[in-house]
Amino acid sequence: MITAYRSLLVALLLVTLALPAQALTLGQTDTFDTAIAGWQAGPASPLAPAIQQDGGPDGVGDAFMLLQSFGTAGAGGRLVVFNTDQWAGDYRSAGITGITLDLGNFGNTDLALRLRLSSPGGSGLSTLAANLPANSGWTQVYFSLSAAALGLSASDHGSVLADVQELRLFHATTAAFPGEFITATLGVDNIAAVPLPPAVALMSVGLVALATRRRKRV
Repeated sequence: MITAYRSLLVALLLVTLALPAQALTLGQTDTFDTAIAGWQAGPASPLAPAIQQDGGPDGVGDAFMLLQSFGTAGAGGRLVVFNTDQWAGDYRSAGITGITLDLGNFGNTDLALRLRLSSPGGSGLSTLAANLPANSGWTQVYFSLSAAALGLSASDHGSVLADVQELRLFHATTAAFPGEFITATLGVDNIAAVPLPPAVALMSVGLVALATRRRKRV
C-alpha cells in the first residue's frame, strides 16, 4: 500500500514538473499582495499599474492594483491594463468560462469596463460592459467568456479561446476597441479564472453580473 502511494506521489510530481511554468489553470487568481503579476499599461504609458498596500475589498491591509488615466489624447489617456504572461493560454482546455474581478471606481467619472481576449486568429470583446458609477466602492464583477458574450461565432470562439495571447481590461462605452480617452482611477483585485456559475448558466449567456460587496472600509 505504501509503495503504491509513493508511486502515485512520484507520478503526480512528474506531471507537475512537466507543466509549463506559466500554465493557465482554472481557479488561478491574482491578488496583488506583493507584485503586479505581469499586468501592464504598455511601455509608452507614463501611468504604469501600481500596488496599493491598503484599502482593497477586504479593507485594512488588503493590497490591490491601482490604474489611472489622464483623459487626454496619447499614451496614458485611456484606462487600460493587459497581461500576456499567466493569463495567456488555452482557456478551453483549462475549463475557464468566465473571469471574476473585484473593481472599485475611485474617480469622478462613470466607467464602462470590458474584457478583450486576443489570439493569433482574432479577438473577442465583451458585448456588455460592467458599468461602475463614479466613486462606486468595491464591486465584484463576473464576465462570461461565452461566444455571445464575446461577440464571436462558434468557430471563431473556439479558435480564440484555444490560444489566447493577451487578456485586456479597458474602458469603452461601446463594444469597440480601443475605447475612449477618459480621466479615471480604478482599483482592481482578485482576478480569477472560473467556470460558469450555475445561476448564470440559467440566464442570458451575455450577462455581466455585478454584486456589491459590503465590506470593512479603510
